[in-house]
Amino acid sequence: MEEIHCGDIYSFPRTGFDKSSLERLEQLFIKTVGNEKEIRREEFKKIVTSKNPFFTERVFQIFDKDNSGSISLQEFIDAIHQFAGQSPEDKIKFLFKVGFGS
Repeated sequence: MEEIHCGDIYSFPRTGFDKSSLERLEQLFIKTVGNEKEIRREEFKKIVTSKNPFFTERVFQIFDKDNSGSISLQEFIDAIHQFAGQSPEDKIKFLFKVGFGS
């Protein structure tokens, strides 16, 4: 299995994420993508299941910041961080983006 290195994701502070948490997220990402470097839409739909396909598609679009059709490790970490932000306002902003777009 090809190893994916996080590079810069450890070099800047993120509220709620210590180095150990980032390493666990990286391992989850690697386990999901295998030899690939990014999560494609179809793989994402298997991970984020919902009876409402609109919800899954919107969450994918939020994660895929560069609109490449796949989610890089950096995009994955950024999106998880956005949702896991410590303030309730951050979580509400994320859910608003899911329902109504950016």
